[in-house]
Amino acid sequence: MHGSKVFFVSLAMIVLLAACDDSTSNKNAQKATSEAQGAAKGSAVTASVEVPAKIGVINTTSVFKDSDGGKAGAAHLDALGKQLQTELVGLQAEAESSKSKEASDKLQMRLPEMQKRFEAEQQMVINTLNAAYQKALDSCREEEKIDIIVNEDAVLSFNPRIDLTKKIIAKMNLTPVVYTPLTPEEVGPASGMPPAGMMMPPSMPPKGMAPMQNDAATPSNADAKAASEAAPAKK
Repeated sequence: MHGSKVFFVSLAMIVLLAACDDSTSNKNAQKATSEAQGAAKGSAVTASVEVPAKIGVINTTSVFKDSDGGKAGAAHLDALGKQLQTELVGLQAEAESSKSKEASDKLQMRLPEMQKRFEAEQQMVINTLNAAYQKALDSCREEEKIDIIVNEDAVLSFNPRIDLTKKIIAKMNLTPVVYTPLTPEEVGPASGMPPAGMMMPPSMPPKGMAPMQNDAATPSNADAKAASEAAPAKK
């Protein structure tokens, strides 16, 4: 609408100049008309052009797997899993050799506590790593002047030049991620031994987070079954 007003005003000027000097009016008319059309076109283009959002893509799984913080978290869980497994094997051996009710009860009580401990430590690692990850994302987004960062899993196709995975890993590696073992109070009491044949569900990560992967041998349903078989029958 603004461009149309400019165009009509210019036409009025052309008519006025034509009445004074035919020769000059022709030149001015052509110039005024060209300027008016250019102004109208420029106004329309300005109104329709929008600045596109700048997007970055990241592979979250690679960040957790390859960053120093991710490796430290996996090592923390692996060490804890081996420690708990060693303790469990010792308790099972004691229950089998002694055939006592005391040793059996100790094993039955300790197994769910170990399971609860590992799940709580796993959640602590995920939360700690997630905090470092989010901080790196926000920092990278501001430095690169990016509007949106999305996970690679949510994208069908993208240009590799907008992949920020390596930059995020490098930024996370600048600050060591420390995992402090939980106290018994922080772990909380165990809920008890699950019924025979029931699997203990693993701790789930926060929404949007990939689960931590580790090769630790942790107390499992198989351990619970073995413990039950090792314990002497109660009369």
